[in-house]
Amino acid sequence: MEEPQEFYKSRIRAPLLWILAPLILGYFMGSRVSLGQPSLLLAAGITLFIIWGFYWLRHQAVMPLNWKLIGVVSIILTSWSYYAYRTHPKPESMNLPDREVQLAIKVKQVLGTEDKYGRLRGYGTVTKTPQHLKDLEEKEIYFFLKPASNQLRVFRGQTVSAKGVLKRIKNEDNSTFHSYLNAQGIYLEIYRGKILDIKKEANFLYQFFHKQKEALLSILKKGNTAGTKELANIYVGMLLGEKGGLSKEQKGAFQKTGTLHLFAISGLHVGVIAACLAFALKFLKIRVRYSAVIGLIILFLYVQITGGAASAMRAFLMIAFYWGARAFFRKKDAFSALLGSAFLMLVIQPEQLWNIGFQFSYAVVGSILLYGLPLNESFYKYIEKRFNSDKRKYILQNVLCWAFSLFSISLAANLISIPISLYYFQIFTPGAVLLNMFLVPLASLIIAMGFIS
Repeated sequence: MEEPQEFYKSRIRAPLLWILAPLILGYFMGSRVSLGQPSLLLAAGITLFIIWGFYWLRHQAVMPLNWKLIGVVSIILTSWSYYAYRTHPKPESMNLPDREVQLAIKVKQVLGTEDKYGRLRGYGTVTKTPQHLKDLEEKEIYFFLKPASNQLRVFRGQTVSAKGVLKRIKNEDNSTFHSYLNAQGIYLEIYRGKILDIKKEANFLYQFFHKQKEALLSILKKGNTAGTKELANIYVGMLLGEKGGLSKEQKGAFQKTGTLHLFAISGLHVGVIAACLAFALKFLKIRVRYSAVIGLIILFLYVQITGGAASAMRAFLMIAFYWGARAFFRKKDAFSALLGSAFLMLVIQPEQLWNIGFQFSYAVVGSILLYGLPLNESFYKYIEKRFNSDKRKYILQNVLCWAFSLFSISLAANLISIPISLYYFQIFTPGAVLLNMFLVPLASLIIAMGFIS
C-alpha cells in the first residue's frame, strides 16, 4: 500500500525563513564588502520591495519563483545597507601603541564576578577621554580591572572612572574571545589597572535588578560552610550564571566534558524557569492569556536579575513568541517561535550574528526541533508497537521511552554543537552525548529547586 503524498511533506511550516535567510546573507555581505554609499543600496532594496509588494497586492495567489527571488533580493540589499549603517569605522587613534589612560566608561555588561585577584570582566561605552583621544568617545570597550576597594560594587548602568593600560584588540592575537569581541564591534581593551570610583549611579531599574541578585545570592549561599564552599559556587553558578566562583579545576573539568554551558544563563535555564512558572500558573487556574502575561513578566525579571545576557534574552524572546501565540489563540509552533526570536534579535543587534553563543543556541535548538523530537517520536512509536500495550511491562516501557527521549535530544544537540566546538575551540567531546543525558536533567532539577528556594 502506497503512502499518501502528504506523508512526505514536512510538518513544519516556516515562511519567516524567506525573510531570515536573506537577512543573514545581507549581513554577511555587509561584513565582507565595505560600502561607500549604503543609501544607494537601500534605495535599490526599497524599490524592489515596492515592486514586489504591488505584484502581491494585485494577485495574492501562488507567487512564481522569479517574483519570490525579487523579494529575496530586496531583503538582501536592504539588510546589507542596514548593516553598513549600524557599523562604524575604527577610530584612527586605535593604531597608536599601548598607553596608560584614565577613562569614564558606562557599563553595559559585567561578564562575571571577581576572579581570585578581585578583577572584573565586562564591557561598556567610553563616555569621557583625555583631549587627545576624543575620537574614542562613544566607542565600545572591554575592561579587565580590579575595583579600588572591596566596597565598590560595579554593575550594569553605572558610569565608572577607570585607569589602566589601553590597547587595541587585534584578530591577529589568535584568540577566539578576541575574535568574538571584534565581531561585537569591540576593538578596545583596558587592563592592568583599577576601577577608581562610580561617577554616575545606574537608574532605578538597574539598581533594583542588582539588589535582587544580591538577595538571591545570599539565599542560595545560606548555610555555606568551609567544606561546602566549592559546591555552593557550582549551585550559584548554575542558577545565576556566576562562573567567577568556580575553581580552575572545576572549569577545566566542565569544559572537557562539554558541559560548561550549564553555567551560562541560556535556553536551558530560562526554559526550566518558564516550565516552573507554567506549571504554577496552571495549578492556580489562571486564564491562558493572563498567565502568559504574568509568566513573561516574571521570566523577564529573572533574565534581567541574572545580568540580561544575550543568550538569556534570546531564550526569553523565543518563549515570548511561543506564549504569545498561545495567549492570542494562534497556532503554537516552537520552530516558528525560534525563527521569530532570531529575526527580532538580529534586527535589534545585527552583530549578534557573529556571536558564538547566538550560533550555538539557535543551531542546537533548531537541531533538537527538526531532528531530536521527530527521532524521539519514532522511538516512541516503535516501543509502543513492540510492547503492544502490555500492562505487565508498563514500567519498562516508560523507562525506555524516557531514556530514548533523553538520547534523541542529546544526540541532535551534539550533532551540531560538536562541529561548532571543533571549529571555534578545537575541542572534541563525543562523550557529551551520553553525559548530557544525565547532567542536563540533573541541572534542570537543580535550577528548578533553586528557583523554588
